[in-house]
Amino acid sequence: MEQILDCEIFRKLVHAKKRTIVYTNHAIAQARKRNIILDKEGMIPVFERDLSEKPYRVVECESENPKERKFKAYYQASGGGFMVYILVLNSQTRLISTYKTSKKLQQKMYDYEKSTVRRTKRK
Repeated sequence: MEQILDCEIFRKLVHAKKRTIVYTNHAIAQARKRNIILDKEGMIPVFERDLSEKPYRVVECESENPKERKFKAYYQASGGGFMVYILVLNSQTRLISTYKTSKKLQQKMYDYEKSTVRRTKRK
């Protein structure tokens, strides 16, 4: 079951210990296909940069392995939309996949955020 995780907690988990970043073949292939990196690149620099920043939203996903935690992290992309990273934390930071979202989805997330804040203030 997926659940929203506080972004600061996620940052603390990511930076709690030194982990090597490992890219799956799928992550590299999808990043090339989606023009996130060039064909000759074997790593995803934007992921490494974003990992040091605060994400917009983090969703913890169910993991098949109880010794690891799986996340979907949304970072605001330049030019609108979000960069979404599906990653696993255990002794490593393993990137499973990455993709860009549309501006339309970004707007829906902002609208949802506003409506949630309004409902919270009324209580």
